[in-house]
Amino acid sequence: MVKLNNNLQSLLLVLLFLICLEGLYSGFNLVFSTASYSTGYQGAHAQFAGVKYGTEEHSGAGFDTTMSFDPDDPQTGMCDLIGEMTSVFIPSESLSNMPSWIPLDWVRETSYISNPKESYEWTAENLTYTMEAWQLRWYFSISAEWDDVPAWGWLTDPKLADAEWKHKRYSSTQIWFEFDLMPVWYFEGTDTAYFAIAKMQLADVKLHALDNAGDEVEPELETSVRPESQGSILPVYYGAFAEQNPADKKPMDYKGKQLNPDLFTSKVYTYFTLENFGTHHWTETGPYLNIVDKWKGDVVTVAVDVTVFVIGEWAVQDVESLEEYEEYGRTAKVGSTGGWTWEMWLSSPFNRLLLALIVGMAALVILAIAFPGVIAMLALLIQSITGGRRR
Repeated sequence: MVKLNNNLQSLLLVLLFLICLEGLYSGFNLVFSTASYSTGYQGAHAQFAGVKYGTEEHSGAGFDTTMSFDPDDPQTGMCDLIGEMTSVFIPSESLSNMPSWIPLDWVRETSYISNPKESYEWTAENLTYTMEAWQLRWYFSISAEWDDVPAWGWLTDPKLADAEWKHKRYSSTQIWFEFDLMPVWYFEGTDTAYFAIAKMQLADVKLHALDNAGDEVEPELETSVRPESQGSILPVYYGAFAEQNPADKKPMDYKGKQLNPDLFTSKVYTYFTLENFGTHHWTETGPYLNIVDKWKGDVVTVAVDVTVFVIGEWAVQDVESLEEYEEYGRTAKVGSTGGWTWEMWLSSPFNRLLLALIVGMAALVILAIAFPGVIAMLALLIQSITGGRRR
């Protein structure tokens, strides 16, 4: 046996370590390509990627399958944007899942989705390659919400006069989303499926609002989002905030053939724009001339049909019923801390004393006008009492 010198042995150990590390990294990268993941199913995995507010790009903490965004002071200034989403799932209402006894003509008259929608085949070097198109569904919902501040808090802290419910509107603000498309494997050495986003198309957009009393009201006419029309498509980017990441587009291999890295890539991004969105404030006059602050927060809920190209066997699927999401969406925050009412004013001992003095003075004025003789008698009585004390 040939003995290796120490330097050569060290070099071989380093190379072996690097090979093992690369294999370990690749294995983990197939499952966890981000710091967190939304589901362990195969397919597209969506998360919030960040918010572009004006010229500022916000990402990182506060963005995963939910979102909490406030660009300024925690209690004042712009209201909060709160978001959540579903997974990108396969609707169970598909022809492939329909019982055989249901007439096909009846199914065609309903809104059931047929999956896979299409199947494509190519032949190369005596091998047949198949790609399928599947229609998936994805929902997200975003609400404009405010942080409560103490009633009349502006008397002690002037900045609280700029409360978040006082007509705070976001303009042309982009909500960015990330779609992780890395293949997921479950057993080492087994085949997996590869995914690409073919199209993201709006299925429905709902705008509504709740006032601070909890009543559902119409959003302001100025409230708008983009896109908002059924059938409109969302753009697909390779990087968040429209940044290009060509270095990340490493070609994947399927049965000896490279997949187009422009489609079958690790991640893609899209965004949805809040054109005019936020809180709206007004005042109303209630009973006993109470002046009451009223405000409401906008809510938008979006349903997206996501078409994906699939190569390989899609074995582990996330299947859910659309009926479970008929009422999906956030509700705006409710609660009241503002407004002027007699009850609030009388809660102060100073105000109660002031009111008693005002009532007493008013009573004297009325007596002086209606019964001048009574006032004269009271004056003589007071004069006699005070004069007697002087003597």
